[in-house]
Amino acid sequence: RVWQFAAREEDIPEAGDYTVFENAGRSWLISRQEDGSVKAMHNVCLHRGRKLRTEDGTADTFTCPFHGFAWNKDGSFAGMPCSWDFKHLAANKMSLPEAEVGRWAGYIFLREEPGGPSLEEYLAPLPEFFKRWRHEECTTVIWVAKEVPANWKVTAEAFMEAWHTVVTHPQLLPFTGDANAAYWTYGDNVNVNHVPFGVMSPHVDPEGKTQQWIVDEFCKYNGRSADNYDASGDPFAVSVPEGMTARAALGAAMRAGYTAQTGYDHDHATDAELLDGLVYNVFPNFAPWGGFMPNIVYRWRPGKTPDTCLMEVRIIARVKQGDPMPRGVPMKLLSKEQKWTDAPELGVLG
Repeated sequence: RVWQFAAREEDIPEAGDYTVFENAGRSWLISRQEDGSVKAMHNVCLHRGRKLRTEDGTADTFTCPFHGFAWNKDGSFAGMPCSWDFKHLAANKMSLPEAEVGRWAGYIFLREEPGGPSLEEYLAPLPEFFKRWRHEECTTVIWVAKEVPANWKVTAEAFMEAWHTVVTHPQLLPFTGDANAAYWTYGDNVNVNHVPFGVMSPHVDPEGKTQQWIVDEFCKYNGRSADNYDASGDPFAVSVPEGMTARAALGAAMRAGYTAQTGYDHDHATDAELLDGLVYNVFPNFAPWGGFMPNIVYRWRPGKTPDTCLMEVRIIARVKQGDPMPRGVPMKLLSKEQKWTDAPELGVLG
């Protein structure tokens, strides 16, 4: 009875589009209906148990590649060969078993067993906090997954704190207040880690370090501006005015930059919403970043053994005001042997 993040709306924008969602031995078809609604059905033929689909696609009918039993995209039974041999089967009792579907801010969730809190109740306080950040106006622009040789819970926990930055990511210390991060827990299902950017880590000796140095290091390594450092091509490679902090200068640059990029006014956006790592975690494995910048969305799923998992990194970005919502990019899958840097689209983040 736990809500699971299964897909984004832009993964299946048109009627007939479907995605295969697999988690912990379960396989589901997430299918867009003619009226725009979404259904989630067991991806299993009711005849001999074969998967109906192994890849995402578009289909009005799901036909089993073993014996040809078929279902419509809404899960109702469509037919089978040699039906005279199956007179004991009634079509109205042959629908694919469904899961409960919930939709919020462009995210599609499923719950295998009905009952319990609504999706909004389960996610609270995210629906209230994320109203300002409007993830429903965003589309997936990068999506990379990698098999990781670690249990999914251990891997997820590594992204719930900033304490490891001083050892694992020392290049971030010039502009990351790692030791100044704040942590909150909301109810049974949600926690958050707020990490300030645009300020020096307390671990860095400030002697001889200027506010401009903070900005320059931010532009090299933050992963949110230029993928490869090129001061002439990076809108956030700003010159810090006399008397202004690096954080304020970066916030002003991002406020203007995101306004130009998206067509939405960002004058109301705080420096924290434009700069900081606002990393929310929802039990069991969903972690969307808050704020107005292109947002990271993490998901971790159990692997083939307890000592492996599939870690996914999505980047969602706001669609320019007035433009149609584009289809999201497909997931790129990296093997256990490959490195995150084998996905050049991740840039510095990889």
